[in-house]
Order: sequence, then structure tokens, then C-alpha cells
Amino acid sequence: MCANNTTCASSPPPLTHWQRVFLSIITFGLFALFWWWALGKKPPIHTWTVDKYGRLSQTQNEITKTQRIQRWAVLAFIVFWAWMWISAWPQSAHADGGDQRSLEQPFSVAGGPFVGGWHAHGEGLTINSDGTGTEVYSGGTVGFRLGAVAGPPQTPQLQAQGVVTQPSGHIGPVGGYVGATLVDGGKGLLWSIANGDQQFPFCKMVNGSYANQFDCGA
Repeated sequence: MCANNTTCASSPPPLTHWQRVFLSIITFGLFALFWWWALGKKPPIHTWTVDKYGRLSQTQNEITKTQRIQRWAVLAFIVFWAWMWISAWPQSAHADGGDQRSLEQPFSVAGGPFVGGWHAHGEGLTINSDGTGTEVYSGGTVGFRLGAVAGPPQTPQLQAQGVVTQPSGHIGPVGGYVGATLVDGGKGLLWSIANGDQQFPFCKMVNGSYANQFDCGA
């Protein structure tokens, strides 16, 4: 567990595949818009004429035929880009998250392997069958609720996610994220909580003893 006056650093979640696709489409599309505008600029060349009264006048030359062809090609790309942008938007917002949510199960259904007592040197974790639980550490007691469980093929290991319901010290705030990942066939657990531990290892307690003492953190 982090020291009482220390805030543990937590890395932001990595971008999903569709978020990367979406950002790439935006980047290329914005460049294409600028390119299309630049091709429409008339060249800095003027034609001077003299009328029958001897008066001078100048006319800026129009864009070349090559520029017109290029503008039409870029415009076609922009239309295609707009179509891709519209297509990728719902997928970036829902495909990864939505498909994953469809694979998740409520803790009351799939949370059995997480239920029970977990221990690390100086710390204890209790997870109840309804997903509620407490983490006891040197700075106090934190309350939480796990609400969703995901596993293969969505994630390599069985994972549960939830929120903090009762902060303590610097751990929290209410609504902050909570995550638990089972390892070693369910004998160990990696614990993450907002402003606190990140992937901190706990041991499963069975009849007052460690299921595997090597899964515990120091």
C-alpha cells in the first residue's frame, strides 16, 4: 500500500483499436481540407493589358488545369474521409466498449472466484458475494463495490471492476475506480484502486492460511 501522504501514480488506459483509427482519420482529413484550400489559391501571376485609350489593367491568372484536377481528386478524398469519419464514430465510441460490455457479467453471477478473504503483509481485503467489500490498510478502511466481471477471450485473466463507496485518507474519492485481477488460477489477486495501490498482489486465504504465499506482496 502507498504511504499515507503519498498519491500513487496511475497510468491512463491505452487507446483502443478503434480510437486509434478514429484519430488517424481525423488527422488525415484535416490535412486534406487544408490541401484542398491551398490548391484553390490563384498563382501570384498577373496579366497586364492596355486598352485602346492607353489605360493599364491587371488580372490575376486563374488556377492551372493541373490544380483543378488535383482539387477534384482531393475533394473526392475528403468525401471519402467524411464517410469514414461518420462510420468510425459509433465504432470508436461503442464497438470496443459496447462489445466488451456485452461480454461482461454482473458480479452476482460471475464474481464467485473473487469472494472471500485476501491478505498481503499488513493489509487485508474482504470481498462479499454481492460485490461489496473493504480494504484494510495502515491508513484506515476503504469501502468499495465490484459490479462487473470480464474474462477470456475479452481479457487474459478474470477481472472485476467497480467503484469506491467509502474513501479513507488519500484513497478514493467516492466513485473512483476499483479493479481486481485474478492470477495463479485464483490463488492470487492484483488490486488497483484510485489514488492507491496499482496491481498490488494479495494472497487468497483458505482456512486461515495462504493458498500460495508467493502470490502476496510485501
